[in-house]
Amino acid sequence: MTNNARANEIRRAKRAGLPVPPRPIVYVQCTWCPATFARDRAKQVFCSPECMKQAGHVTRKYGLTYQQYQDLLLQGCGVCGATELLHVDHDHECCPGKNSCGKCIRGALCRRHNMALGAFEDNVQDLLKAVEYLTKNKH
Repeated sequence: MTNNARANEIRRAKRAGLPVPPRPIVYVQCTWCPATFARDRAKQVFCSPECMKQAGHVTRKYGLTYQQYQDLLLQGCGVCGATELLHVDHDHECCPGKNSCGKCIRGALCRRHNMALGAFEDNVQDLLKAVEYLTKNKH
C-alpha cells in the first residue's frame, strides 16, 4: 500500500466516524543479516539498531558484505582460534590508517592478539626478534 493510499484510507475512516484501520504488517529481510522482521516504518531496512550500526561499521571500514564478515568470524582468531570478540585485521602497508580497501584483509584476531600485533606495528623483524628473545631467555 502506498503512502497516498494509506492516507486516503485514514481520511475515509475518519469521515465515516470509523476507527482508523491498523497499518498492515509487512515482513521484510534485514539488509545486513538474514533475519526477517515486521517493518514498522516504510523505509526501515535493518532489523535492529545494532544491525544498522554493525552494517555501517563493517561495510564502511572494511568493505565487507554480511556473508564475508560471517565467514571471517567463523574462522576465529588467526593466532589462537578464539571465536569471541574478534577484530578484523588488515595490512596497514596497503591501507594506512583505520579503513581498508577490503582486498588487504588478513583475517580476524582476538582483542589480545590484535593489540599485540598493533604494538609491533606490523613489523615482522621486531616480532621475530621478540620470539627469539622469548625463546633464548626461557627458564
